[in-house]
Amino acid sequence: MVSDETIAEADLGEKEFMIYEFLFGVVVSLILLIVFKELKIRRSVDSWILSIAKFAYHSGHPLFDDDQRFRLAKQAYKPVVFSFLQVLFRTVLIVLLVGATIALLAITLESARGENQNSFFSPEFWRESAFPQYLLHWPFIAGTLLPLILLPFLPKKSGSWEYSALDKFLHYLFLGNRGITKLQWWFECIMNRKKLVPPLQNVYIAGLARSGSTSLMQHLGQLPEFVSLSYRNMPFVLMPRTGPKLNSRKTDKERERSHKDGMLHSLSTYEALEEPFWLHFAGPDFIQEEHLIQHNVTEDIHVEYQKFRSMVAGGKTYLMKNNNHLLRARSLHRLDAGNGLTTRTVIPFREPYAQAKSLLEQHNILSKLQREDDFALDYMDLLVHHEFGLHSKTLLLCEYNDESLTASDPSCLEHWLRVWHVFYRDAFDLYAGEPDFCFFCYENYLANPCGSLLSLCPFLDIDAKRFEAIEVKEWRRTRSEQVESTIPSDSRQLYDKLVKVAINHEV
Repeated sequence: MVSDETIAEADLGEKEFMIYEFLFGVVVSLILLIVFKELKIRRSVDSWILSIAKFAYHSGHPLFDDDQRFRLAKQAYKPVVFSFLQVLFRTVLIVLLVGATIALLAITLESARGENQNSFFSPEFWRESAFPQYLLHWPFIAGTLLPLILLPFLPKKSGSWEYSALDKFLHYLFLGNRGITKLQWWFECIMNRKKLVPPLQNVYIAGLARSGSTSLMQHLGQLPEFVSLSYRNMPFVLMPRTGPKLNSRKTDKERERSHKDGMLHSLSTYEALEEPFWLHFAGPDFIQEEHLIQHNVTEDIHVEYQKFRSMVAGGKTYLMKNNNHLLRARSLHRLDAGNGLTTRTVIPFREPYAQAKSLLEQHNILSKLQREDDFALDYMDLLVHHEFGLHSKTLLLCEYNDESLTASDPSCLEHWLRVWHVFYRDAFDLYAGEPDFCFFCYENYLANPCGSLLSLCPFLDIDAKRFEAIEVKEWRRTRSEQVESTIPSDSRQLYDKLVKVAINHEV
């Protein structure tokens, strides 16, 4: 008969070995994480995913013909194969290293127990070591999972572009591939064919970048009857109603945008995101190598665009900030009016020196970011944001080209002063005095935001009392001193003319 003391010693021994199994599980998990890091398996998998995404992007690029797509896809295919072989090689190496670790731990544990009596060179010894029984014991499993559970709580490095490889893959696929984008649109139209209600009106904020358009949109967007696209729609922009439901990001914390200008944004922030529609439906009509040119909206595209706006607005007012809107504004306003739709456009502007200086600063910031991360370059291309950066393109509102823009250097202030002058010269000639267009002075907005917003009420058919419920930001920024000799005299005169016709010139 076994004594109670012997049983107690056996129980104590089993408890000790349970602790050993738990600790061995932790060791295996930590070794696995170290091997993953040292072999850069995550980077290899990310590289493979991105190579597939770029292959899909180039094979269905919305601006190229079939020959160009084939040539780009052929070039993009090689990185797919190479990155896959890297992942395969490193995965096999990890399996071998982890297997060897488990075998060594099994030998140690079984030898400590005194249960492994087989010869070191026998097949049974290595079979039992490679597939030890404790792999299925709960202490070992718990020890293996512990580091993996704690991993998400460790501090992480955050870059300027907080997009995972999967996020980038989805952007390339659902914003860049023409076939998949059209399939999205077809699906969304089928799903909402009986639910389309025209917007009450269409309101556009369209000026040269860095003119206060984002701030103006955020203020108008606080009114419940104004609806626009937000980051929740990304990357499923052509699925305005279904897209937000597919967005897996739940947090809505505000943070400063990459412009580093103090403007905050979150997933719910309205932003200029409608341009992918125009990229896929009319991209070759207005996107050129060095310019974005004026183009006319055809009736068939207008029908599709009206569906798009109806899906976004849901019977409310469609609000959109889009610097490219003026490229098609005349034909779009005309088609809207012919279909009984009300459309109004606000054109913000700013002092030429201050706006040109801001454009130059943003050009330098974005260019640096795009040199470090080619996704930042492709991201702006997918959104047709060519205001600045490595792929900057000048907006030509009229049919003629200004050679001075092509010849100037975008790293110099004089280039952006010329960009300012050409853009607002053409905008003034085309839209000053037009009943459905108004100019909006940034300096007056800066000095008196409440008064400037109220000045828009008659133009946008808004009850002035509606603005009592929104939070209006009061700026305390110091205005930069102008170097008068830097500003051409014709630009100073143009700015004075714009101020006189601005809807908020008397505030």
